Amino acid sequence: MFFNGEFMPRENVQISFEDRGFQFGDGVYEVIKCENGQALALNRHLRRLKRSLDALEIQIPSELDFAHLTRRLIKANSLHDGLVYMQVTRGVAPRAHAFPENVKPTVIAYPMPWNNPTSAQFQQGATAIIVPDERWLRCDIKSLNLIANAVAKEKARRAGATEALLYREGLGVVEGSSSNLFAVIDGTLVTAPASPLILSGITREILLELAPGLSIPLRTEVISRHELLHDAQEAFITSRGIAVLPLVAIDGKIVGDGTPGPITQQLANAYKSLIDEAENLEAI
Repeated sequence: MFFNGEFMPRENVQISFEDRGFQFGDGVYEVIKCENGQALALNRHLRRLKRSLDALEIQIPSELDFAHLTRRLIKANSLHDGLVYMQVTRGVAPRAHAFPENVKPTVIAYPMPWNNPTSAQFQQGATAIIVPDERWLRCDIKSLNLIANAVAKEKARRAGATEALLYREGLGVVEGSSSNLFAVIDGTLVTAPASPLILSGITREILLELAPGLSIPLRTEVISRHELLHDAQEAFITSRGIAVLPLVAIDGKIVGDGTPGPITQQLANAYKSLIDEAENLEAI
């Protein structure tokens, strides 16, 4: 793994208890999917990482090349299919809320195993529950402050569901605890617009680009709870790890006929074809 400028075994990594990531969640992260030995959509991930770092005013040394770092981790670990987790905190400083001056960021990156959902799991679909969105108001920053997401995911686990969909009072269901949400309503693909209230996923971004070429009508607006439970003919969630995963039941109510719908399958197939046919996965 990579730690503060060096590649080393993970057992050699030592992080100070005064690291602001540990004490304040003062940092950001990215999770990059590796497919066939390449970093999928690497350029998009690194653009989002930079946006998150800039939003929190975390300064990175100019010599740190995240693209090179990612490629080296993939090669050194013979990673064919898996994930690369990357985390940057503001660094180590005596505990005080205001940002410290002249502090060196803590940078960690390492490979992780990952099993893609199988065709059988796709056809079976997943279930979700709706829970209140208790996160902060800058969800567009991929920050380390994930306790509200973790609590929501635990509620889903205890309910026997795959995902917790987050409902914001007066607005609607914005996304999942670790995924973006799409629904098909009256034949139109609907998903929440990019805003500070959602983390706009890379897979979400790619699907929004694919939809027009597939002649799929598209609307970006927050889905009301009533629409999701009573009007949606299809629903699915997306993330870097799961790609496209159909939702067949939400809060115990069957979505459509309880099987992956045609638009969901069309988008999933188009996304897979994009990956299978690309020579340079980093540039997708």
